Amino acid sequence: GFAELVQACPRSDLLHESLFLLGEAQYRQGHFEPAVASFERVLAEAPQHAVTPKVQFRLGLARAELGDWKGAAEILAVLMRERDIHAVAADRLDEIFQRTRPVFLSTATRNEFVS
Repeated sequence: GFAELVQACPRSDLLHESLFLLGEAQYRQGHFEPAVASFERVLAEAPQHAVTPKVQFRLGLARAELGDWKGAAEILAVLMRERDIHAVAADRLDEIFQRTRPVFLSTATRNEFVS
């Protein structure tokens, strides 16, 4: 699988795409902590890679699944600021803000993220 490929070929041109696919598989299996680790590794090692927008989106969703609403909102806000994203990400970010506003974010902070 992807985990073996990542271990066997650490210098491959396909490493970061493989890490994304590994994270995606982990996410779909409900293994959110390993998925977060895979996605964060891609962002740390190759922040300008072509898969970065997908990684940011899935990282936001995985963090939300773990109850890290603030972390999810932060990465999805970065995605919204830096990329031309689609409505699904905007809807997810709004959903996260609705859940987290009382706990983590003031209205002013929310407006900073979405403006």
